[in-house]
Amino acid sequence: MRVAFIAALAALAAAADSDAQPPPSSLALLRVHASLEEFHQGTVFVDEDLFVLRDGSITGSLAVELEATCIGCGWIGGIGHGIGTAHQFATLQEALTANTVGVQAGGCVVQTPTLNRGTYEITWYGIARSHPQARRNVFMFQVNADGPPCPAAVVKIITAIETYAFQAGVPVSDLWHPLR
Repeated sequence: MRVAFIAALAALAAAADSDAQPPPSSLALLRVHASLEEFHQGTVFVDEDLFVLRDGSITGSLAVELEATCIGCGWIGGIGHGIGTAHQFATLQEALTANTVGVQAGGCVVQTPTLNRGTYEITWYGIARSHPQARRNVFMFQVNADGPPCPAAVVKIITAIETYAFQAGVPVSDLWHPLR
């Protein structure tokens, strides 16, 4: 299985080197990784990963450690695939563009109305229009911690991503629920 996956990636790379364009569903838009502590009748640890492609399809995975409420249960996980409506995806793309996802620096803190805390890493994959190489921007921020506040654009970006993931039906954290 792993060999087949590597062969498929090699084929995609070869296609990218030629004049042929890869199919739309293989073009990455963004990736999110979050490591959170949520408080629900005790501390619950959550790892969230989202991967959005340029055709609007999204894969989300959530791993939750329920030790505070379920001794010995360990980590419970789930993966979901989905796609939002064309309007929902357009709303996400507009939010990413309007809030300059390609130049955000991170290193800041987003305060939310909850007690939950943790870190987010967002990777945005740009399209090379006038550059010989594709663009990419990676930025991290903390949630409900001490430090300099994030610009409003960062809050709008993560809220738009989490809202789209929720609308597409993939597993997401409860952290942004009050903002969607």
